[in-house]
Amino acid sequence: MRSKPPETEELPFLKRYAFGDEMEFRLFVARKNEKPPTFRVPVGLDAISRIVLSPWLPKEVVKQAKSALRSIRGCSKLKIYRSTLVENESWKKFAKNDI
Repeated sequence: MRSKPPETEELPFLKRYAFGDEMEFRLFVARKNEKPPTFRVPVGLDAISRIVLSPWLPKEVVKQAKSALRSIRGCSKLKIYRSTLVENESWKKFAKNDI
């Protein structure tokens, strides 16, 4: 990535080296109607090793989300943290140069 800056359209699909392939699934949905879609996907707790929250969530919301998630039966010791993706200086530089 450092030899050739990514295109703006590529940024949501790229990962910093520290966040290499984690065998996760991502779902992106684009719809033209105003009603937000709802998707219900059953996932067993044994399939969840951690939860990464949006880097744009305010710290107080992160605190409340962690508390709410950990209050769910079987989730008290689940690893839950806020992503640091947008706090990386290299990513900030790429984004700033593209604006």
